[in-house]
Amino acid sequence: MDGPQIIAHGDFDGIVSAALAGLWSGIALFFYTGPESVRRIEMTARDIVCDLPHPMRDIRAWFDHHASNIEEARATGWSAGEGAAHEAPSAARVIFEHLKDRVEFPEFAAATVVATDHLDLIIQQRYDKKSREHKSGYSRHRAAVYRHCGRNCQRVEHRHGLGCHFGRSSRIL
Repeated sequence: MDGPQIIAHGDFDGIVSAALAGLWSGIALFFYTGPESVRRIEMTARDIVCDLPHPMRDIRAWFDHHASNIEEARATGWSAGEGAAHEAPSAARVIFEHLKDRVEFPEFAAATVVATDHLDLIIQQRYDKKSREHKSGYSRHRAAVYRHCGRNCQRVEHRHGLGCHFGRSSRIL
């Protein structure tokens, strides 16, 4: 690693958050990852993390808007450093509101943050709906497929999920 970096979620909110944090910090090295990987990445006390769980180590700043991540960080005693973490429509909103009096953001930044708020809300609603559908019938369906296929079942990755190949037909789980 050559210098400080901004580690952000690879979705739209993470990308906008990284850009806003970069304007504030002057850091031009970005690393995009997912929530499951943030604690396995090499970091220093000069790094900034956006729209991800707290990495549970010393960093310069942490910006997030997810209630579960904020609760976990508080419960384990980690702070946001120079950053901010509170419930909001997007992490970009948290950063923009936290830094708007200290940073001269471009004119389009406010409109971009509003668009990010809307997009993150839509994505979260879809995720919540899929999560509810998944919990209500996925395990029962999966068990039935495995009983039906037995040892002849071959699990393969499909574009839309796991599939079960039995003969010529395939079923998406």
